[in-house]
Amino acid sequence: MKVHEALKPYSTESAKGEDFDERLGKAGIGCHIAAAKLAGGHAMGYDEDVLCGHIVNCKRGLAGAQEAEEALLELKEDGALPAELVDSLLPDVRAVIEAMKARIEELRARVWW
Repeated sequence: MKVHEALKPYSTESAKGEDFDERLGKAGIGCHIAAAKLAGGHAMGYDEDVLCGHIVNCKRGLAGAQEAEEALLELKEDGALPAELVDSLLPDVRAVIEAMKARIEELRARVWW
């Protein structure tokens, strides 16, 4: 939510173009995807017959968080977002990425193969 709230004021800047809008969307939604996929995996459960699906959900969430990081870095490099803003958000985004990686490894350790 921190990323979403921080980027909200920039969502009305349509004069910056379609590329800006797309990257801003990826940055804002990526962490939401991570949270949703983590919750979806948890809802699937932890039984052997669904554990691999749970891992896939987490991998999709990881991809969302990584897309958010990439988009933020691109927006910073282009000067489309203030560097201070992006630098304040990146530690949290990277923490989500690392947490998702750790979760995937934890779940993989439970798979019998």
